[in-house]
Amino acid sequence: LKIEEVLAAGTVPSWRKGQCWTDHMVEVFEECGVQGVTPDAMETCLTEMPLAPGMDKVFQHIRQHRHKYKVVVASDANAWFIEVLLRHYKLDVLVDYVQTNPAVWRDGKLHITRYTDSHSCQNCPANMCKTD
Repeated sequence: LKIEEVLAAGTVPSWRKGQCWTDHMVEVFEECGVQGVTPDAMETCLTEMPLAPGMDKVFQHIRQHRHKYKVVVASDANAWFIEVLLRHYKLDVLVDYVQTNPAVWRDGKLHITRYTDSHSCQNCPANMCKTD
């Protein structure tokens, strides 16, 4: 089963204004698991998405000048998504550190948890301050 089919079926809960994005994605992944979306199907979906315009040039520059940079990924996504994409685009060797929501496949579902639940920054999501 493709993730696109699950999303098109309309059974995935909609994001609610003010809801933490990570909490919404917990609901999405729960429904994907119930509908039988496998890790392989989700990985295929992820790896078929192109990089954002210009990102290939950014990574090319980092590869050429690797000794000048410490590369940190700070993302409100999740560890599994990031690992899949870094490996697919052969970027895992460029990244020094990943700060994101923990994720693990268990019982046929991708389980994610908030990176953190408390910080005082008003500019960042509730679960992850990117200014720390």
